Amino acid sequence: MTIGVHGGADPLHQQGSPVTAWTIANTSEVVRTVLTPLGASCFWGDPCELELRRGYAAMGIFRARDVRIEASADDRMIAVVYGRLAANVDSFRRMADSMPGTSGSAMEEQYFGSVRPEVADRPTKRRYPALAVKMPRAAAMLGRRIRAVREDHQSWWRRQVIERPPVEAGAARVLLREASERFRRAMCLHMQATALCQAGYEQIVALAQTAGVPGLELRLATGFGGIEETALLKDLWEVSRGRLDEAEFLARHGYHGPGEGEPYNPSWRHQPALLTPRLAAYRALGEERAPGAVESDRVQQRLDAEAELIASLGRFGRARALPALRAAASFIRAKETGKVAYTLAIDAGRCAAHVLGARLHDHGQLADPSDAFFLTLDQLSGPLPAATRDIVAARREQHEKYSAMKLPPNWVGSPTVRTRERAPTASARERTTLRGQPVSGGVVEGRVQVVTDVDQADDFTPGDILACHVTDPSWMPLLSIAGALVIDVGGPMSHCAIASRELGIPAVISTGDGTEVLTTGDWLRVDADTGEVTVLKNPPTPRGRHTDELRPRPVSPAHR
Repeated sequence: MTIGVHGGADPLHQQGSPVTAWTIANTSEVVRTVLTPLGASCFWGDPCELELRRGYAAMGIFRARDVRIEASADDRMIAVVYGRLAANVDSFRRMADSMPGTSGSAMEEQYFGSVRPEVADRPTKRRYPALAVKMPRAAAMLGRRIRAVREDHQSWWRRQVIERPPVEAGAARVLLREASERFRRAMCLHMQATALCQAGYEQIVALAQTAGVPGLELRLATGFGGIEETALLKDLWEVSRGRLDEAEFLARHGYHGPGEGEPYNPSWRHQPALLTPRLAAYRALGEERAPGAVESDRVQQRLDAEAELIASLGRFGRARALPALRAAASFIRAKETGKVAYTLAIDAGRCAAHVLGARLHDHGQLADPSDAFFLTLDQLSGPLPAATRDIVAARREQHEKYSAMKLPPNWVGSPTVRTRERAPTASARERTTLRGQPVSGGVVEGRVQVVTDVDQADDFTPGDILACHVTDPSWMPLLSIAGALVIDVGGPMSHCAIASRELGIPAVISTGDGTEVLTTGDWLRVDADTGEVTVLKNPPTPRGRHTDELRPRPVSPAHR
């Protein structure tokens, strides 16, 4: 732990040893911006670490005495590094190596997008007895438990944030503490779902390989129906058709927003205008693009893929395949449901912090209402520290410094940091080919838009190819109108991968630096069957304008 302003521990930077491997490739989809001290202390620092361990202990992966906060970053599962939530790759590998049906390399590949060739798996069976007792029980109960928490959180959020938000500081402090506790409750279950989801996907991959149909797993791991993000898109579609009131939409889904994992960022509830361009794009689409129609088609494609798998495996393989497929579907649904449950808690914390900031500003204790986000949970919900304004000023300066940094997706020891303003290198600009991981098949040619912030994509044209660094659920309205996706980071079980398969949109992820190589307006060929992205030509018309010749078109059928 480094030392922060005024001699205290820095809540936004924890330094590991020179040999520990870290990644933000997966964690950036849940927190894509630099954390504030409130975001780190209330949700993503120690609370997340503790519940991750508690969830793993419930499955037998960890011992009960392992549910604790380690002093050293090297012994943690996650840490905050230069304001970013980072995962300790070595810790996650050790965890995966202790589980049957998976490995450290599989974990690193599926969740972090790549595997270091110099690192070997170190499987161990020491936890197998505990896993044999605890994991089946946890897996059997997970779906029901996580749905119950999600429904309870939805009712609580609607009551406390939408219908009767706090007015006075006392009620806001109570809500802030409760938001942190509810985040922890949801995160414990979400982490279980994440681990089981990865193991379930590995089983699907193994089944496809055994059947002699490698790649079939991408069609098997989709079309589940009832995915949280699809429900969001259905309601947004209804708003665009005038069949659902926008206020009711916000009362159901207003906790989402750009960078929703950090409470300092606005939610749709807080800034409804963020939805305006998405609604306009939906109004321009035909009924055949309705999310319900796409969902039905994806379900049928999964059923067809299951029939192909069973036919290839034969009678004896069926008994093993069907339970594995059903379990994987359940865990993928649970993973997305858990995300909603903890996002509801974060938005409640956002609401409470805004109220507290306003009240403290009214009393002259804060220079600006938003200064509340630069205090920790204990400071904001209890007595303010001495020299509060000086602490806030120093932390704001630190936050700006960290926000100007660009970290690599993976590193060992300390990351090589460069400024965000630095232009791509000449070699990057000259490249015409990218390679990544195909996660949703199809081949598309079209115009690309490079989007760094979802709330700044007002001119995105339906059918354009979307290139971005990472996505979270607030990107779903944009993803759903894209012709194809090219994403810098992620794995087959990342948010973008799951979403692209459910939407039937060709997607290549884990390109590394696609957003630096590509330029808005480039004409691309996205081969999401092989993972190759090629710059074909530059369009002859200005940015934002399309002719019939330039409209994106599928070259081979996307799995829609």
